[in-house]
Amino acid sequence: MFKFLLTILLIFTLSATGFAQKHCLGIEYGKGMVNLGGTYYSNLNTIGVKYLNKYTDLKSSTYIEGDIEQVIRNDNENSYQHLKTSVGGNLEFGKKLHFIIGVGLNIKLYLNSQGFNEKFKRFSFGGKFNLGMGYFISSRFFVELLCEYHYAFTPVYVEVVVGGERKYGEKQGLIKIGISYIIGNK
Repeated sequence: MFKFLLTILLIFTLSATGFAQKHCLGIEYGKGMVNLGGTYYSNLNTIGVKYLNKYTDLKSSTYIEGDIEQVIRNDNENSYQHLKTSVGGNLEFGKKLHFIIGVGLNIKLYLNSQGFNEKFKRFSFGGKFNLGMGYFISSRFFVELLCEYHYAFTPVYVEVVVGGERKYGEKQGLIKIGISYIIGNK
């Protein structure tokens, strides 16, 4: 079901490209915290690229973004990495300085881990909410500051316990900053 929803959202985002007034390409960096079943991890670092379609008349945008995530536990001995792809949409209020509220879906591909006995799932699916602001520094460049909350629909890893398994989903809170370049205007 999640694969189906993600596929539909991806098709919608890609097909909406023809209707967009602005096409943008950007980079972003994020920092935050992760909660896995009561154990807090710090130093969630993300770096990635983003492709946006901005619809000036509708005051909205759609996006596809890809991030590399690294989560390091507070004891600095355990860590894991994911490749995350998100697809979603935003509503934008304002002109030069604009406020952003949005939702999206994401899929994560497990890359590697150190110091964990638990078994990580190869893929996990989730959703996200974001709230923030953007500012056009010129006619071609704009910056964004976003507060994001990500949550898992499916388990990220499974711990083997006496009598069965315990599955853990992931909740993330992070702040992202990014800069984008408008590559096409209509």
